[in-house]
Amino acid sequence: MDTKHLTAGVRLCLPVYTQGALFSLGDGHAAQGDGEICGTAIETPTRVLVQLTVPKDVHVTKPTHDRLPGREHESANQKRNEESLA
Repeated sequence: MDTKHLTAGVRLCLPVYTQGALFSLGDGHAAQGDGEICGTAIETPTRVLVQLTVPKDVHVTKPTHDRLPGREHESANQKRNEESLA
């Protein structure tokens, strides 16, 4: 899932339709538009901390994301960083 919105402090919710489903991560991007339509991005090594949970009372029908409470400042910092690269 290549999107510039998945950054530090974001919670991603994915639908899970299979008992015992697995999860994997791919390459990190230092710069990314919305998707890799042209097939390119600035790929970079990354170190991530991921916490996976499967809440029984939440029903997700499509991928969604939101900023975790208390992490709103990270969005503003990222925007400033992106503007300085432009």
